[in-house]
Amino acid sequence: MSFPDPVETPAAFVKYLKAANLDFGLVVFRHYQNQPGEASNSRMDESKATDWCKQMVTFLGELSRMMHGQPVHQSIFSICFRATNDIECRLAVQKEADAAAKRKREEEERARLEQERLATELKKRDRLEKSASWNIRTRSRLWSVTSR
Repeated sequence: MSFPDPVETPAAFVKYLKAANLDFGLVVFRHYQNQPGEASNSRMDESKATDWCKQMVTFLGELSRMMHGQPVHQSIFSICFRATNDIECRLAVQKEADAAAKRKREEEERARLEQERLATELKKRDRLEKSASWNIRTRSRLWSVTSR
């Protein structure tokens, strides 16, 4: 028995699941349809996406035990597995990008602190040189005054 394509015609697929009394398949497919998207800043909410994936993995475990007799369950399993894998991959890429951005910020902060340290050291050295120069000029004047 054929059934509507869940990706191309999800509404017809849902109707088919309801008509065939495939309640658990419907639950899993509805969860698939509610997968977490990206926010306006092109980032996924890590907590929501992780929770969604955990729930889907649980559903897929149950569905794998049921799918021997129902080709529709195999179809649901396949698209849900791919969706879960896609979300987990996007989360991994996002986490790596976050880690790289953090490393860059830390490097920039270290560079800024080093520049501040060098600037402070240079100011201190300039003050010492000016002080030493002033002491030499003052002693020279004092010596020339006292040697007359």
